[in-house]
Amino acid sequence: MRKKILKTGIFLICLIIVAYLGVRTAFFITSPFGQIEVGDELDKVEVTNGNIVLNALVMGLDKDETRTDTILFVSYNSENGKCFVMSIPRDTYVNVDGRPIMINSAYAKGGLELTINKVKDLTGLPINYYVVFTFKDFRKVIDALGGVEFDVRPEGYYYEDPYQDLIINIPGGYQVLDGEKAEGLVRYRADYPRADLERVEVQQKFVRALIEQKFNAEYIASIPKVYDAIKDTLKSNLSLSALLSYSGEIIEGGVTSIETHTLPTITYGAHLLPDEDAIEKLLSEYFPED
Repeated sequence: MRKKILKTGIFLICLIIVAYLGVRTAFFITSPFGQIEVGDELDKVEVTNGNIVLNALVMGLDKDETRTDTILFVSYNSENGKCFVMSIPRDTYVNVDGRPIMINSAYAKGGLELTINKVKDLTGLPINYYVVFTFKDFRKVIDALGGVEFDVRPEGYYYEDPYQDLIINIPGGYQVLDGEKAEGLVRYRADYPRADLERVEVQQKFVRALIEQKFNAEYIASIPKVYDAIKDTLKSNLSLSALLSYSGEIIEGGVTSIETHTLPTITYGAHLLPDEDAIEKLLSEYFPED
Protein backbone atom coordinates (compact mmCIF):
# COMPACT_ATOMS: atom_id res chain seq x y z
CA MET A 1 0.00 0.00 0.00
CA ARG A 2 1.35 3.40 -0.95
CA LYS A 3 2.27 5.43 2.11
CA LYS A 4 1.15 9.00 2.47
CA ILE A 5 3.84 11.65 2.22
CA LEU A 6 3.23 14.57 4.52
CA LYS A 7 3.96 17.91 2.98
CA THR A 8 4.88 21.36 4.20
CA GLY A 9 2.88 23.87 2.18
CA ILE A 10 1.75 25.83 5.25
CA PHE A 11 5.34 26.47 6.27
CA LEU A 12 6.49 27.41 2.79
CA ILE A 13 3.84 30.08 2.44
CA CYS A 14 4.82 31.54 5.81
CA LEU A 15 8.46 31.52 4.78
CA ILE A 16 7.68 33.24 1.52
CA ILE A 17 5.55 35.83 3.30
CA VAL A 18 8.46 36.50 5.66
CA ALA A 19 10.82 36.86 2.71
CA TYR A 20 8.59 39.20 0.74
CA LEU A 21 7.72 41.29 3.78
CA GLY A 22 11.39 41.75 4.54
CA VAL A 23 12.15 42.81 0.99
CA ARG A 24 9.20 45.19 1.06
CA THR A 25 10.39 46.77 4.28
CA ALA A 26 13.97 47.10 3.11
CA PHE A 27 13.57 48.28 -0.46
CA PHE A 28 10.09 49.70 -1.13
CA ILE A 29 7.86 52.56 0.01
CA THR A 30 4.36 51.53 1.05
CA SER A 31 1.33 52.77 -0.88
CA PRO A 32 -2.42 52.76 -0.16
CA PHE A 33 -4.36 49.63 -1.07
CA GLY A 34 -6.22 51.57 -3.69
CA GLN A 35 -2.97 52.11 -5.64
CA ILE A 36 -1.72 48.51 -5.53
CA GLU A 37 -0.80 46.73 -8.74
CA VAL A 38 -3.14 43.79 -8.24
CA GLY A 39 -1.68 41.20 -10.61
CA ASP A 40 -3.77 38.60 -12.39
CA GLU A 41 -6.62 38.16 -9.89
CA LEU A 42 -8.99 35.20 -10.07
CA ASP A 43 -11.76 37.07 -8.25
CA LYS A 44 -11.47 40.83 -7.92
CA VAL A 45 -10.09 42.15 -4.64
CA GLU A 46 -12.66 44.61 -3.36
CA VAL A 47 -11.40 47.80 -1.74
CA THR A 48 -13.84 49.45 0.67
CA ASN A 49 -12.83 52.73 2.33
CA GLY A 50 -9.19 51.77 1.89
CA ASN A 51 -9.68 48.33 3.46
CA ILE A 52 -9.49 44.91 1.82
CA VAL A 53 -10.22 41.25 2.48
CA LEU A 54 -7.55 39.32 0.62
CA ASN A 55 -8.13 35.57 0.05
CA ALA A 56 -5.50 33.13 -1.22
CA LEU A 57 -5.41 29.40 -1.79
CA VAL A 58 -2.11 27.73 -0.89
CA MET A 59 -1.39 24.25 -2.24
CA GLY A 60 1.53 21.94 -1.47
CA LEU A 61 2.06 19.16 -4.00
CA ASP A 62 2.94 15.55 -3.26
CA LYS A 63 6.11 13.71 -4.29
CA ASP A 64 5.15 13.25 -7.94
CA GLU A 65 3.55 16.74 -8.08
CA THR A 66 0.17 15.48 -9.27
CA ARG A 67 -1.89 15.74 -6.08
CA THR A 68 -2.33 18.37 -3.38
CA ASP A 69 -1.34 16.94 -0.01
CA THR A 70 -1.66 20.37 1.60
CA ILE A 71 -4.50 22.82 0.91
CA LEU A 72 -4.83 26.04 2.88
CA PHE A 73 -7.36 28.81 2.56
CA VAL A 74 -5.71 32.01 3.86
CA SER A 75 -7.46 35.35 4.36
CA TYR A 76 -6.29 38.73 5.66
CA ASN A 77 -8.66 41.52 6.68
CA SER A 78 -6.90 44.89 6.71
CA GLU A 79 -9.68 46.58 8.68
CA ASN A 80 -9.09 44.52 11.84
CA GLY A 81 -5.70 42.97 11.09
CA LYS A 82 -6.99 39.42 11.44
CA CYS A 83 -5.39 36.53 9.54
CA PHE A 84 -7.59 33.46 9.04
CA VAL A 85 -5.99 30.16 8.02
CA MET A 86 -8.11 27.07 7.34
CA SER A 87 -6.62 23.69 6.47
CA ILE A 88 -8.66 21.51 4.11
CA PRO A 89 -7.95 17.81 4.79
CA ARG A 90 -6.62 16.05 1.73
CA ASP A 91 -9.09 13.18 2.22
CA THR A 92 -12.17 15.42 2.11
CA TYR A 93 -14.61 14.13 -0.49
CA VAL A 94 -16.05 16.47 -3.12
CA ASN A 95 -18.29 15.89 -6.11
CA VAL A 96 -16.72 15.99 -9.59
CA ASP A 97 -18.80 15.07 -12.65
CA GLY A 98 -21.34 13.33 -10.45
CA ARG A 99 -18.75 11.20 -8.67
CA PRO A 100 -17.17 11.62 -5.22
CA ILE A 101 -13.39 12.03 -5.22
CA MET A 102 -10.90 13.11 -2.59
CA ILE A 103 -10.08 16.77 -3.02
CA ASN A 104 -6.34 16.07 -3.19
CA SER A 105 -6.88 14.27 -6.53
CA ALA A 106 -8.77 17.21 -8.07
CA TYR A 107 -5.41 18.70 -9.08
CA ALA A 108 -4.55 15.60 -11.11
CA LYS A 109 -8.02 15.47 -12.66
CA GLY A 110 -8.52 19.13 -13.52
CA GLY A 111 -5.48 21.07 -12.40
CA LEU A 112 -5.57 24.40 -10.60
CA GLU A 113 -8.96 25.39 -11.97
CA LEU A 114 -10.79 22.33 -10.64
CA THR A 115 -9.10 22.49 -7.24
CA ILE A 116 -9.88 26.18 -6.87
CA ASN A 117 -13.51 25.66 -7.92
CA LYS A 118 -13.97 22.82 -5.42
CA VAL A 119 -12.62 24.98 -2.58
CA LYS A 120 -14.95 27.79 -3.63
CA ASP A 121 -17.83 25.30 -3.57
CA LEU A 122 -16.86 24.24 -0.04
CA THR A 123 -16.46 27.76 1.35
CA GLY A 124 -18.73 29.92 -0.80
CA LEU A 125 -15.99 32.55 -0.72
CA PRO A 126 -14.03 34.28 -3.49
CA ILE A 127 -10.39 33.37 -4.10
CA ASN A 128 -8.18 36.17 -5.34
CA TYR A 129 -4.83 34.45 -5.63
CA TYR A 130 -3.25 31.01 -5.59
CA VAL A 131 0.20 29.79 -4.62
CA VAL A 132 1.53 26.30 -5.45
CA PHE A 133 4.64 24.73 -3.91
CA THR A 134 6.61 21.53 -3.94
CA PHE A 135 8.20 20.39 -0.69
CA LYS A 136 11.79 20.27 -1.96
CA ASP A 137 12.77 23.77 -0.88
CA PHE A 138 11.75 23.44 2.75
CA ARG A 139 15.10 22.55 4.27
CA LYS A 140 17.16 25.15 2.42
CA VAL A 141 14.69 27.95 3.17
CA ILE A 142 14.70 27.19 6.90
CA ASP A 143 18.51 27.11 6.80
CA ALA A 144 18.60 30.42 4.91
CA LEU A 145 16.57 31.97 7.74
CA GLY A 146 19.04 30.68 10.32
CA GLY A 147 16.73 28.03 11.74
CA VAL A 148 13.78 28.39 14.11
CA GLU A 149 13.85 28.16 17.90
CA PHE A 150 11.33 25.60 19.13
CA ASP A 151 10.49 23.75 22.36
CA VAL A 152 10.44 20.08 21.32
CA ARG A 153 8.47 17.67 23.50
CA PRO A 154 10.65 16.01 26.20
CA GLU A 155 10.74 12.56 24.52
CA GLY A 156 11.82 14.06 21.20
CA TYR A 157 11.01 12.62 17.78
CA TYR A 158 12.62 9.51 16.30
CA TYR A 159 11.44 7.77 13.14
CA GLU A 160 12.80 6.09 10.00
CA ASP A 161 10.95 5.48 6.74
CA PRO A 162 13.14 4.21 3.86
CA TYR A 163 10.19 4.48 1.46
CA GLN A 164 10.12 8.23 1.93
CA ASP A 165 13.90 8.51 2.42
CA LEU A 166 13.04 10.04 5.78
CA ILE A 167 15.07 9.87 8.99
CA ILE A 168 13.83 11.93 11.95
CA ASN A 169 16.20 12.34 14.88
CA ILE A 170 15.24 15.28 17.10
CA PRO A 171 16.11 15.27 20.82
CA GLY A 172 13.72 16.86 23.28
CA GLY A 173 14.06 20.35 24.70
CA TYR A 174 14.31 23.96 23.58
CA GLN A 175 16.64 24.28 20.59
CA VAL A 176 17.23 25.80 17.16
CA LEU A 177 15.78 23.57 14.45
CA ASP A 178 17.70 23.60 11.17
CA GLY A 179 16.04 22.67 7.90
CA GLU A 180 16.40 18.92 8.35
CA LYS A 181 15.04 18.87 11.90
CA ALA A 182 12.26 21.33 11.09
CA GLU A 183 11.11 19.11 8.24
CA GLY A 184 11.13 16.11 10.56
CA LEU A 185 9.07 17.98 13.13
CA VAL A 186 6.35 19.04 10.71
CA ARG A 187 6.11 15.64 9.01
CA TYR A 188 6.11 13.48 12.14
CA ARG A 189 2.98 11.70 13.35
CA ALA A 190 4.15 8.14 14.11
CA ASP A 191 2.92 7.90 17.71
CA TYR A 192 0.29 10.63 17.78
CA PRO A 193 -2.97 9.23 19.22
CA ARG A 194 -4.96 11.64 17.04
CA ALA A 195 -2.74 11.24 13.97
CA ASP A 196 -3.05 14.21 11.59
CA LEU A 197 -5.08 16.32 14.02
CA GLU A 198 -2.20 16.31 16.49
CA ARG A 199 0.33 16.87 13.72
CA VAL A 200 -1.60 19.99 12.65
CA GLU A 201 -1.38 21.34 16.21
CA VAL A 202 2.42 20.96 16.19
CA GLN A 203 2.56 22.60 12.78
CA GLN A 204 0.56 25.56 14.04
CA LYS A 205 2.97 26.00 16.97
CA PHE A 206 5.86 25.97 14.53
CA VAL A 207 4.22 28.57 12.31
CA ARG A 208 3.66 30.87 15.26
CA ALA A 209 7.29 30.49 16.36
CA LEU A 210 8.43 31.22 12.81
CA ILE A 211 6.36 34.39 12.51
CA GLU A 212 7.27 35.69 15.97
CA GLN A 213 10.99 35.19 15.37
CA LYS A 214 11.36 36.27 11.74
CA PHE A 215 8.98 39.21 11.37
CA ASN A 216 11.61 41.78 12.26
CA ALA A 217 14.37 43.86 10.67
CA GLU A 218 17.15 41.64 12.02
CA TYR A 219 16.61 39.09 9.26
CA ILE A 220 16.25 41.47 6.32
CA ALA A 221 19.84 40.82 5.22
CA SER A 222 19.02 37.14 4.59
CA ILE A 223 15.90 37.86 2.53
CA PRO A 224 17.56 37.84 -0.93
CA LYS A 225 19.06 34.45 -0.14
CA VAL A 226 15.68 33.10 0.95
CA TYR A 227 13.93 34.42 -2.14
CA ASP A 228 16.58 32.99 -4.42
CA ALA A 229 16.04 29.57 -2.84
CA ILE A 230 12.35 29.43 -3.78
CA LYS A 231 11.83 31.59 -6.85
CA ASP A 232 12.29 28.82 -9.43
CA THR A 233 9.57 26.54 -8.01
CA LEU A 234 6.96 29.11 -7.03
CA LYS A 235 3.73 29.01 -9.06
CA SER A 236 1.34 31.88 -8.44
CA ASN A 237 -0.87 34.45 -10.16
CA LEU A 238 0.29 37.06 -7.64
CA SER A 239 2.96 39.27 -9.17
CA LEU A 240 6.02 40.11 -7.11
CA SER A 241 5.24 43.82 -7.18
CA ALA A 242 1.67 43.20 -6.02
CA LEU A 243 2.81 40.91 -3.23
CA LEU A 244 5.37 43.43 -2.10
CA SER A 245 2.72 46.15 -2.08
CA TYR A 246 0.25 44.05 -0.10
CA SER A 247 3.02 43.00 2.26
CA GLY A 248 4.01 46.58 2.97
CA GLU A 249 0.45 47.41 3.95
CA ILE A 250 0.23 44.32 6.16
CA ILE A 251 3.40 45.38 7.96
CA GLU A 252 2.06 48.92 8.38
CA GLY A 253 -1.40 47.79 9.51
CA GLY A 254 -0.13 44.87 11.57
CA VAL A 255 -1.51 41.39 12.21
CA THR A 256 -3.62 41.48 15.37
CA SER A 257 -4.38 37.75 15.44
CA ILE A 258 -3.78 34.53 13.54
CA GLU A 259 -6.75 32.16 13.68
CA THR A 260 -6.04 28.58 12.55
CA HIS A 261 -8.84 26.12 11.77
CA THR A 262 -9.54 22.87 9.96
CA LEU A 263 -12.45 22.54 7.56
CA PRO A 264 -15.26 20.87 9.55
CA THR A 265 -15.93 17.35 8.31
CA ILE A 266 -17.98 14.30 9.21
CA THR A 267 -16.24 10.92 9.42
CA TYR A 268 -18.18 8.32 7.44
CA GLY A 269 -16.30 5.04 7.53
CA ALA A 270 -12.90 5.78 6.01
CA HIS A 271 -14.17 8.96 4.35
CA LEU A 272 -14.31 12.61 5.37
CA LEU A 273 -17.47 14.36 4.21
CA PRO A 274 -17.85 18.16 4.40
CA ASP A 275 -20.00 19.20 7.37
CA GLU A 276 -21.90 21.92 5.54
CA ASP A 277 -23.72 23.32 8.60
CA ALA A 278 -20.53 23.52 10.66
CA ILE A 279 -18.62 25.07 7.74
CA GLU A 280 -21.27 27.76 7.33
CA LYS A 281 -21.25 28.48 11.06
CA LEU A 282 -17.45 28.78 11.19
CA LEU A 283 -17.10 30.99 8.16
CA SER A 284 -20.01 33.25 9.11
CA GLU A 285 -18.03 34.29 12.21
CA TYR A 286 -15.18 35.61 10.05
CA PHE A 287 -16.89 36.53 6.81
CA PRO A 288 -20.29 38.03 7.69
CA GLU A 289 -22.55 38.85 4.79
CA ASP A 290 -23.01 42.50 3.88
